[in-house]
Amino acid sequence: MQQHIEWLKATLDLCKENAPTLVNCISLCISDAESRLEMEKEQIIEAMDRMGNTDFYCEYESPEHYYNATFKSE
Repeated sequence: MQQHIEWLKATLDLCKENAPTLVNCISLCISDAESRLEMEKEQIIEAMDRMGNTDFYCEYESPEHYYNATFKSE
């Protein structure tokens, strides 16, 4: 999802001068995608938590630590 948001932002920059209506549309898409990031994070953390303490993520302190190390962009 984060990569998609970054792509939308880059597209928005390209369209600002030539397609103002498209800019509005892309801006709405970015806002919607960003609003879904927290829900996506919670779903990943809950899924990892349901798995329990397995070898899959034993190197991480918690499901949230796993999420931050794996998915959080800088």
